[in-house]
Amino acid sequence: MGSFYMVINSGHDWNGKENFIVFGVEHAYLELTELL
Repeated sequence: MGSFYMVINSGHDWNGKENFIVFGVEHAYLELTELL
């Protein structure tokens, strides 16, 4: 949950929805690979 909060903060800091979406997807993919 904490990492997800960091993703939201990063998206707002970059001030761009495109960057937020791309970074969010990459982060979600990394978390999934860690669980597998």
